[in-house]
Amino acid sequence: MAESSMPKRSEDDCDMVTSLQEPFLSKAELALHEAARSGNRTRVEKLIKVTGKIDCRNSLDRTALHMAASKGHREIVRILIESGKASVEVTDKFGMSPLMWATYFGHIEVVNLLLDRSANIRRRNKLGMHVVHIAAEQNHCELVKIFINKTKKTLLNDTEKNGMTAVMIAAAKGNGEVVQSLISLGADLKIRDNRKRTVLHVAAESGNERVLDNLIADGPKMRELINERDDRGRMPIHYAVEKGFAGAVEILLAFGASPNDTTDSEEVETVANSATPIAVHPEMSPFLLAAREKKPNEDEQPAEAFADGAAPGEGGKPRPQHGEILRRLVQAGTDIDAVNSNGYTALHYAALNDDANAVYTLVHFGCDISAKNNRMQTPLHMAAEQNRLRAAEALLLSGAPLNIADKTGKTPLVLATQGGCICIVDMIIKAERHREKVQRVLKNEPNQWDSAAQADQLDAAAAFTPDGYENRSNINESENIDDELTESFILENGTAPAYRLREFNQPYADEFKLFLWKLAFDHLRYGEWKKLALFWRFRLDHITAIEQQYSDEKSYKQHGYRVLCIWFHGIGWDTPIRGLYEALVQIDRRSLAERVRKKLDRSAEYYSAGRKIHHEGRSCTIQ
Repeated sequence: MAESSMPKRSEDDCDMVTSLQEPFLSKAELALHEAARSGNRTRVEKLIKVTGKIDCRNSLDRTALHMAASKGHREIVRILIESGKASVEVTDKFGMSPLMWATYFGHIEVVNLLLDRSANIRRRNKLGMHVVHIAAEQNHCELVKIFINKTKKTLLNDTEKNGMTAVMIAAAKGNGEVVQSLISLGADLKIRDNRKRTVLHVAAESGNERVLDNLIADGPKMRELINERDDRGRMPIHYAVEKGFAGAVEILLAFGASPNDTTDSEEVETVANSATPIAVHPEMSPFLLAAREKKPNEDEQPAEAFADGAAPGEGGKPRPQHGEILRRLVQAGTDIDAVNSNGYTALHYAALNDDANAVYTLVHFGCDISAKNNRMQTPLHMAAEQNRLRAAEALLLSGAPLNIADKTGKTPLVLATQGGCICIVDMIIKAERHREKVQRVLKNEPNQWDSAAQADQLDAAAAFTPDGYENRSNINESENIDDELTESFILENGTAPAYRLREFNQPYADEFKLFLWKLAFDHLRYGEWKKLALFWRFRLDHITAIEQQYSDEKSYKQHGYRVLCIWFHGIGWDTPIRGLYEALVQIDRRSLAERVRKKLDRSAEYYSAGRKIHHEGRSCTIQ
C-alpha cells in the first residue's frame, strides 16, 4: 500500500507515522503502535501477549516505546520496558531514542523513568545532539538542569555536529530562561561553532532581547566578544541588523558594538557541484546592511516612513525593523555615506529596492543624493536603469541631480529612455521643467505666458504657479513664491510630500486628461506635438526622449498626448485653458484653439482666470 501523501512536520512526526500503514507491519503490530501512542493501557497489555515483537519498527524505525515516550504515557513506557522485550536504547532513522523523544516534548516523568532504567544520557542523534542540546533547543529548563546535574556538568559545554553548545542552541532559539540557567551553571560563553560564531553572534541573529540582556549581564567576558568576527567577517551587530531586530541592535550599540565596521566580502557558491563562486557580496557596514535589507511596505503610509514597530508580519513573525535600525545607527554616529567595494551607498540600495520611504528618510539624514558608485552612477541612475518607479519619484522630489553622466556617458534620462521606462522618462522631464521654472520665476525672467496672464487679469507670476500650489486646501490662500518654489519637496521629518510626479495633482485631472487624449489623438496633426513642446520650453533632449518611445506611423499621437500631460502636470490650477489656447494659436491652429476654449468654458469643473466655474458634467469632446 502506498504511503500517505500527507506532509509530515517534525513536531508532529510521532503522531503521523501510524497513518503510513506500512506493509511490513502486521495488524497486531500496527495496533500496538496505535495503542502505545494513544495511551490505551489495557489494549497494550493484551497486544504484548498477542505479538512476539515488541520492538517492531515502522517506516521511520520507530517502536511502540518511541510512541509512548513521545506522548508522555509513563505507565505504557513502564509496561513496555518491564515486558523485557522493549529496548530503551533503540533509535529511529534520525538517531532519536525514546529518551530523546521524551526530552523533545518535555515529559519529565517519562525522562526520569527512562533514566532510572539506565537510558544512555550521552547518546547522540544524527545531528550530533544529546539530550542536553535537545532540552535547550526546546526550552525545557528543568530537564536541562536534571541532565547537567546528573552528568556532573560534563555535558555542559559539549558541542553538536555544527559546533554549537547547549547555550548557543538556546540563544539561537531565543530561549532566555534556558540561557540564564546554563550561564548560572557555568557554561563557557567563549566557545565558537564551526563558523567561528560566538554565543553573541547566534543571540543577535535570533533577536531575542532577553537573551542578549542575560549574556551582556556577564559583563567583562561579553565585552571582549562584542566586536568579534566569525568566518564571514561578521560581528554580532551585523546579524541583528540584517534580520531587522532594532531592539537587539540598540542593546549591542549600548554595550559597545561598532556602528561602522564592515563585514568581509563573501564569495557565494550558487551552483551545485561547482567549485567556482559566481556571486560576491561586498563588505557591508551595518548602515549599508540595513538599507540593503529594508524592503518597501506598500501598506506603510509615507508619514509613517520607517515606523516599522514590532507588529507581526507574515506567519505571525515579527516584522523587520530595518528603518528603525537606520535611525538608531545614525544616532550612534554611523557614517551615513559609507560605501562598499562596489561604491554603493545606502541611497543606492534604497533605489534598487524601489523604497521611496527609505529615500526620503536617508535624504533627511543627510545622505549624499549625488554619490556615485564604481560605474559613476548616482542612485537616480540605478532607479532609472532598473525601472524603480517609486524610488525614482522620491529621488526626483528630493532634488537628485539630473545631468550627471555615468561611465558610459549616459544620464538618468538616457538610461530610462533606452530601457523603455516611459513613466520614469516623463517624471524626469517633469522634474527638470519644474526646476527650470523655479529659476525663471526667482530671476523674474519674462516668459511667453505673460500676455495670457494679463488677459485673464492675473498676476504675471500666477502663470508659473509653484507646484506646491496644488496642495492648498483653499484656492484663495496667498502664495509666497520664495517659500513655495523650492528644488526639493522633501518634508522636514523626512517623509513623503503630498505632491507627486507619477500622479496629477489637480482635482479635475481625470476629466481633463480625457480631454487631452481626444485632442492629441483626434485633432493634432503630424509634427504639431513638437511645436507645442518647443513653445512650452521642452528641451531638445526631452523631445528626443519622448520620440524614442513608439515608432509606428501614428506614434505622433501618443507623443502628443505625453507632451500635453507633462505640460498639464506642471501648471497651476488657474492656467490650463488659457495656456492651451495660447499654445494652439502659436502653432497656427487658431480655429482649434477657439473651439477648445469655448468647449472648456462650458464643460465640467475647471479653474479659469481665478474663477471656479460650476457646470453639469458634459463630455469633453471637441466638435
